[in-house]
Amino acid sequence: MTRTIAFVRDDDRLVSDGFERCGYVPMQGGGENRMRLAVLHDVQEEEIALRLDDHPTPDTKALAEVLRMPRRDAWSGVTLAGDESNEHVDLWLATALDDLPLMAAKPAARKRGLVASASPLGLPTLVVGDSFAYRTVRPTDDPNRFELGAIGHGPRGGEVAERLVAEIQTWNSDHRGDRAHIEVYPAGTPDEQLPAGRVIDRPHSRVTISWP
Repeated sequence: MTRTIAFVRDDDRLVSDGFERCGYVPMQGGGENRMRLAVLHDVQEEEIALRLDDHPTPDTKALAEVLRMPRRDAWSGVTLAGDESNEHVDLWLATALDDLPLMAAKPAARKRGLVASASPLGLPTLVVGDSFAYRTVRPTDDPNRFELGAIGHGPRGGEVAERLVAEIQTWNSDHRGDRAHIEVYPAGTPDEQLPAGRVIDRPHSRVTISWP
């Protein structure tokens, strides 16, 4: 799963005109950005792994150990309707936080209680040394809404979960209803010529993600 983005050329830059989450064939050749997997639990039918993009390779042995430790839950008070996509909050998290790979887990891992959520798309997961926390949801009194939160593992699992929740709350108070603005500049463009926001450097370009 990835995002397709429609761009309009404006002089020497490309400006986003809309984007959608979708499935697509991975880029090949000079634009390739091969995904890496950091496996945390490799028992058959219960696999749990982090999907890494440009993220540093984590200490998988340490994270596998803390996965078995008691978890820490943190809840945001932010709710979504059952038919409301979480793609905008997830993109905000990727914009605001460093070292945020996606955790993918098989349904059997959730059934056995190793993780509270399992998604084939992957869940945003904040990794801080020997601790991590992933975005999750729980039902509310309203059957048509669910609450966003985070579940942490490790010595600093509670702290990391609270940090993830703080960004969910920031998205809700400052950017809910907004769409991210994405621009692409040639590689080598100086920082001072880029808009404020997240900068992702690629071999031939600099991609920026900002919010109104």
